[in-house]
Amino acid sequence: MEDIRQNKLLAGQVLDFAMRSTVGFGGSLERLAEAAKTRAEAGWQVYLMAGGRAAKLSESLAELGVLAPVASEAGASITCVPLMVEEGLEISGAKQVFFSEMDIFGAKARGKAKRQKKKTAPTLLADLRAGDLVVHEVHGKGRYNGLKTMEVAGASAEYMEIEYRDGDKLYIPTAQIGRVDKYVGPEEGTPRLNKLGGKEWESAKAKARSSVKELAEDLVAIYRERGVRPGYRFSPDTVWQRQFEDNFGYTETPGQMESIEQIKRDMESSKIMDRLLLGDVGYGKTEVAMRACFKACMDSKQVAVLVPTTLLARQHFATFKERFQGFPVRIEMLSRFTKHPKTVLDNLATGRTDIVIGTHKLLSKTVHFKNLGLLVIDEEQRFGVSHKERIKDFKRDVDVLTLTATPIPRTLEMAMTGIRDMSTIDTPPEDRKEVQAYVVGFDWGLVRDAITKELARGGQVYFVCRRIEQMDALAAGLKRAVPEARVVMAHGQMGEQEFEAAVTSFVEREYDILRAYAYFTYLGGEVLNETAAKRLEAIREFTQFGSGMKIAMRDLEIRGAGNVLGAEQSGHMAGVGYSLYFKMVKEEVAQAMGQPLPRENETSVELSENAFIPSGYIGDEGLKLDMYRRVAEADTLEKARSVREEFADRFGPLPKEVENLLGASVIRGFAGRAGIASVVRGRDSIVLRFDPNSAVDLRKLSALCAGNSRLMLRRSTPPAVVFQLKGAGGYRQLLQVLEQIRHCISARNQV
Repeated sequence: MEDIRQNKLLAGQVLDFAMRSTVGFGGSLERLAEAAKTRAEAGWQVYLMAGGRAAKLSESLAELGVLAPVASEAGASITCVPLMVEEGLEISGAKQVFFSEMDIFGAKARGKAKRQKKKTAPTLLADLRAGDLVVHEVHGKGRYNGLKTMEVAGASAEYMEIEYRDGDKLYIPTAQIGRVDKYVGPEEGTPRLNKLGGKEWESAKAKARSSVKELAEDLVAIYRERGVRPGYRFSPDTVWQRQFEDNFGYTETPGQMESIEQIKRDMESSKIMDRLLLGDVGYGKTEVAMRACFKACMDSKQVAVLVPTTLLARQHFATFKERFQGFPVRIEMLSRFTKHPKTVLDNLATGRTDIVIGTHKLLSKTVHFKNLGLLVIDEEQRFGVSHKERIKDFKRDVDVLTLTATPIPRTLEMAMTGIRDMSTIDTPPEDRKEVQAYVVGFDWGLVRDAITKELARGGQVYFVCRRIEQMDALAAGLKRAVPEARVVMAHGQMGEQEFEAAVTSFVEREYDILRAYAYFTYLGGEVLNETAAKRLEAIREFTQFGSGMKIAMRDLEIRGAGNVLGAEQSGHMAGVGYSLYFKMVKEEVAQAMGQPLPRENETSVELSENAFIPSGYIGDEGLKLDMYRRVAEADTLEKARSVREEFADRFGPLPKEVENLLGASVIRGFAGRAGIASVVRGRDSIVLRFDPNSAVDLRKLSALCAGNSRLMLRRSTPPAVVFQLKGAGGYRQLLQVLEQIRHCISARNQV
C-alpha cells in the first residue's frame, strides 16, 4: 500500500514517466473486467481505486471470474484499493495503471448526504408586513398592524394586531396563526375592510361556499374519470435503475428523495399518475424526472418529454444524452429545427426511440407512439389552449409528470384539492447560490459594468429586448459600450436556419450569455403603468430560494383570476381571498368524494408563563411569523422536537419563553384531541374544560378520575376536570392524563 501512495505522489513530479488519463467504462463491469485482465496478462500491475466501494467491487469482479482482492495482497496483479484518485493514470516505466472512480463507475462517488432538515413549503405569512391586508377565517378582511407584546393574566405573549373598518382592532394569539393568512386577490381598487361583528363577512363566505360546490363537482368528475381507468403498473426498480441513480454526481436533497419515492410509488401502482413536481429553478426537478423516464424505459415503455421552447428542448436533449450515456436507451429530439423529422416520427411509431424530447410538435396528430408509458411536461402553463386539450387526451391513459417552478392558480387548484398529486422540492442543492436581480433605470455604464464583470469570470450574457425593431440599435450600442464582447442576435422573425445558427452559436459558447445575474432596466423617460411597476417590484422582491410559488401568487394578485377560474369564481375568490377560497374548495371536494372533514377544535391554553419569541432572538418579523406558524403546528412531541431542533439550528439556544411556547403548543394539541376547549392554570391546579360539542362518556370519565388522586371531575355543563399540580412531573403527567381523557370521548370528535 505504501508503494501505491508513493507512486501517487511521484506521478505528478517525475517527468520521464509517460502519464495519460485512462479511458472510462461507462459503469460497465464487464468492460472493466476485460480491460483489467488484458493489462494483467501483459504484465501490468492494475490498481482499481474504488474508495468506499472497493470491497463491493472485489466481490462483483469475483463473480465474473476476475480475482481482485482488496488492498495489496502478495501475488495479486489486480487490486481493489479503498483510496481515491482524481484522475486515472498510467506509469508506463513501472507498468502500473490506476483506474479512478470515474473510470470504474462512470461518475464520481458521492459524499455522504448531510443531514438536512426538511423545510416546509413557503407560506404567504413569511412575506407579511405591517400594512398588508389579511383574512381571518372568522372575522374577515382586515389590515395587519404588526406583532404586539401584551401581558394577560400576569404572563406576556405576542399577538397579531388586525385593524378592521371604523378603526376596530382585534388581537389574535399567535397560537391561532393558522386562521390568518395574507390576503391575495385582484388589486383593482382597494379591497374593502370588513366590520367586526357585521354580517357582511358571513354573507361573502356563504356566497363563495355556494359557488365552490359546483366547482368541486366538476373537479371530482375529473378525478372519478381517471379513477375508473386502470393504469399500467411499472415493475420495481431494476439493477440498472440503481446503477443509473448511483451515477448521479451529486448528493440528492431531501426534497428530491421524497419526490422520487412518491413518483415511483405512483408508477408502480395501478392508478394513472397525474403528479405535479414543484420546485424552484436549479432545485433538481430534471434529475427526478430522468429517474422516472429511466424506470419507464426499463419496462420497454416510451417516454415523451414536452417543453415549451426549442432552446429548452436542446438543453434537455443534451442533459438526457449525457445522463443516459452507457445505457441502451435511444433518445431523440423533435422540434422545428430537427433535420430529419420523418425519421424521428418513424422511429417513434416503430418503437426504436425510447425517449423523445420536443416542443408542441409532439402534440401533433402526425406523431404516433408504439408504446407510450410516460409523459413529462415542463412548465405546462406556457402551452396554449389547443395544446392543453391535446395534453388532456394523453392524461386519460398515460402516466403524467408535470414540472413547474411557478404554477398557475388552476394547476395549484388541482393539486391543493387532491385531484392532482403534488411533490415539492423545497431544499436547494448544497452550495447553490441565489440569483441576484436588480431593477434599475437603463444606463450604458451599468450595462458595461455588468457585462464585463460576467465576462471576467468566464460567464456569458443574455440581453433581452422587448421589441424586434429596437434590436439593431441596441446591438450597435452594445458593440460601442463593450467592444470586446461578441454579440449575436436571435428573434422569432428570423428564418429557421438563421435562427438555429444563432441559437447554436449561443449554446456552443461562440457568443456570450448571462445566467448568474439579472438586470431589469426601464427607460428613464417612460412612465410605467401600474401593472408593469408591480411586476418589476415582484421581480426585485422575490430573488431568494423558494420564490417561485410567491411569484405565482403575486401574479395572481396583479392580473386577477378571471381568465383562470372564470369571472364569477374570480369574484367570489376576491371576496374571501385566495387561501380561504381554496380551503373551501378542498373541503367541498372532500365531501363530494365522501370523505369526512375533521372537526377543528379551538383550544385555548393559559399557563401563566411568558410564552413568545423575543425580538432579541429573532429580529425579522416575517421570520418570526413563520416560526410562530411552525410552533402552532407542533401539536405532538415528535413535531415539537423537530421544531426545537430547527430553532436551535437556525437561531441558537432557545430562550425560556420559546421553550414555554413549544410546551404550550404540545399541550394544546393533546387537549384538542381530547375534546378540551380550554386549559387554564390556577395556583396549584389546571382546569380542563370540555368543548360543548364534545360527546363525553361520563361513565368512563368518572372511572378515570376515581382511579387518579390528582384528578377531580366537575359535573358542570360542559363538564370539566381539575388536575392537581402538586407532585413531580406536572406537565408530563398532564399529557398522560389528556391522552387518557381522549379515550373518554366519541371518536367523531377526535381530530
